[in-house]
Amino acid sequence: MKNNIQLSTKLIAAFMLLSGLILSCKKNEKDDPNITYKTFNKSVTSQLDRDLKKDSIDINGDGSTDMFVLAVSNEAADTSICYLSGTHAYMYIDSTQTYFITYKLKNMASGQQPALLSTKTEWYNIVFAAVKATPNNRGFAGVGDVYIPIIFLDGANKHYGWIRLNVSSDYRTIKVIDGAYHITPDTPIKMGDK
Repeated sequence: MKNNIQLSTKLIAAFMLLSGLILSCKKNEKDDPNITYKTFNKSVTSQLDRDLKKDSIDINGDGSTDMFVLAVSNEAADTSICYLSGTHAYMYIDSTQTYFITYKLKNMASGQQPALLSTKTEWYNIVFAAVKATPNNRGFAGVGDVYIPIIFLDGANKHYGWIRLNVSSDYRTIKVIDGAYHITPDTPIKMGDK
């Protein structure tokens, strides 16, 4: 009986020590009150019929469409494109990669911050996330979630933010998962900040 009590005491002490270690590792960071976070879960899948499929995103909830999420494929599925078109938004781009009138989105890792808007070669309003045009497939198809820096316009004010998106490995589905923006105009935001 004495051995059982000693064993129980040791187990309780070990459990308390382990619990303390786990709790000490927990982040106590609070969301930034100057950043507005929003879940979108907008998914667009192209059909094999050359008809453009689209959905809209209202970044700040004012009832206006800030960008469209679009996808289109041909009948053979050997040519597909998933892209974004900003009506009141610009996305960070890689200006060295184009497809017709679009530029490739430039993703960033969590915690990184894009350059401020200074030239049109860094930000653009019609951008592709993935292009399948064999043999030159490009973009983020099948790589998982990526953060994309954005700027959206609210009247004359520019708000920096990010969206997180995912493109399927078959280049036919694009999903905008969530995003955030800084409520103070012209204030940069790090990818993933909430």
